[in-house]
Amino acid sequence: MLGRLLEDNSEIRSIVPGRIAQVRDAKGKVSVRITVPTMNGFKAIALSDGARQELFISTSLSKEQLEASLQRAVERAND
Repeated sequence: MLGRLLEDNSEIRSIVPGRIAQVRDAKGKVSVRITVPTMNGFKAIALSDGARQELFISTSLSKEQLEASLQRAVERAND
């Protein structure tokens, strides 16, 4: 999913994944939500099948544009 996100958006400079942690509330298919802005982009949380992972996304996209791009990438990954 992250590879597709980078391929489809030249405005995304990099995605740095954090460590993966086991959680009880992450069930089902992949979902990603943006949590806070950072100095050069946004921090996001990815959830799927009992795991969560922080993502640090370096981009010039607005929050709304990034959310739309993430949604498209997630839908493609879940198909």
